[in-house]
Amino acid sequence: MNKKIALYVGFVILAVLSRIVDHPANFTAVMALALFLGARLENKTLGLVLTLIPMVIVDSYLGFHSTVFFVYGALVGILLLSHLGLSGKKLFPLGVSSIGFGILFYLITNFGVWQVDGMYPKTYEGLLECYRMGIPFLKNQIIGDLFYTLVFVGAFDYLSHKISKPQKVR
Repeated sequence: MNKKIALYVGFVILAVLSRIVDHPANFTAVMALALFLGARLENKTLGLVLTLIPMVIVDSYLGFHSTVFFVYGALVGILLLSHLGLSGKKLFPLGVSSIGFGILFYLITNFGVWQVDGMYPKTYEGLLECYRMGIPFLKNQIIGDLFYTLVFVGAFDYLSHKISKPQKVR
């Protein structure tokens, strides 16, 4: 198997684990995985599959929820936007993008909560209340996205260099 594909599979496993081990709400690797794969992986279809695998595996175990289409849709959108605009391999643009995409994810998924969960009135005030109540999740989302983006980029760059660099024979 291609060593880089094995590395991507390792990242998917990390994303699964980040959702099932005890963690602060929204502090997971999944959005960072979508961002990273969109920016670094040429094959969009493979990126899409690798991004959604952790979601489907864990949601199959924990249970699917009413906002699943908003969550999955946001992840697919982030992957595609990353693929279009972040094909560079620099950490700084990925870090800045993780903040912007974290906010985008928050806006889309909280809109989904407001639309389908019935927790908030279907008014402008209800939508604002939904966004206000989601702020603690946004904070964790952004911190988690920055952390995992750093992990993915650092591990990928380090291991890619080790993989492609010829080893001295002693």
